[in-house]
Amino acid sequence: MYRTDRGSRCTDEVELLGLTEQLVEDVSDNGRRQQSRQANSSEPGPVDSPDATPSPEQTHDDKVESRAGSEEEEVISVSPALITFYRKDLASKLNDLFDNGVHELAVDQLKELVDRFRKLWLCKAPYFESLFGGSFNDKHGILENWLQSIDAFADLRSMADFDARTTTRAEFVRTLSASTLKRARPVVLRMRAKISRWRRNENFSKKRFARDVADVLIVMADWAGMMGRDGRQELLTEVNQFLFAWFE
Repeated sequence: MYRTDRGSRCTDEVELLGLTEQLVEDVSDNGRRQQSRQANSSEPGPVDSPDATPSPEQTHDDKVESRAGSEEEEVISVSPALITFYRKDLASKLNDLFDNGVHELAVDQLKELVDRFRKLWLCKAPYFESLFGGSFNDKHGILENWLQSIDAFADLRSMADFDARTTTRAEFVRTLSASTLKRARPVVLRMRAKISRWRRNENFSKKRFARDVADVLIVMADWAGMMGRDGRQELLTEVNQFLFAWFE
């Protein structure tokens, strides 16, 4: 069951893509069902009595129960056609990343790649959960770590115009005004702290990190048989080496 605390965000994002007709959401019917349940309650309070005003504790409990029931019944069905679009689009965007490198892609291209991954994971979460089983959270964490590093680099690119192929972070910092440096500082420091935290895991290595990300990409993007796992892992290692160099 796909609850609307995650599904509603998926709906909003898909509407922005002009694909609203591919989502099925019947919140109004659920609201009518809730009203019917309340009307048929076996122990209604006396409506006209002043003593019928519920205590704050009762009001809170009723709200919690109503919200829980709503979450259990509101289901969003995402069409297979939409998922197919997401997966094919992801493969195309990843191919651009692998062919051109992080440094060659525009900020909006990097942001769109990150956004597409998160949308697909959100809309297809039940499938990934059944596929990965007990490692579901680990796989999601690995993917999110990778996306955060790309997102952080895109944020820096948006702050100043520089040639990312030849510019080091130290050189980048020297070109910034005081106000821009103030905005860039938390982006760099937070990402450096995250990478340092990853390295605390005794099993962490750049090669293994690339392999783990590749395992997720295998099932998320539709490559039409045009790229194998080894090819993805090798290309990801190159991308990650560039990103780590910027944030370590």
